Amino acid sequence: MNDSRPRDSKPTNFKSADSWPADSDSKDTRPGPRGRGRSSRISVSLHESLFRQLEELAQEEGRSLSNLCARLIETALEDHRQAS
Repeated sequence: MNDSRPRDSKPTNFKSADSWPADSDSKDTRPGPRGRGRSSRISVSLHESLFRQLEELAQEEGRSLSNLCARLIETALEDHRQAS
């Protein structure tokens, strides 16, 4: 893996495992994107350059990286459905 961060540094969006839901049956009742229902979590591997672009855009828009990615995925899915 070609990562420019020092080995002992954590990604800027790092959350400790203690803050993650224990399992998929956890009682996480936070609203999902746009306030609709319960949110679910996924993990995605990205090329470093794409990750940095997303971080920059999130900062420019005053959003969290998670919120930005959720909105981008939601918009892409809506566009895909309309094109089909």
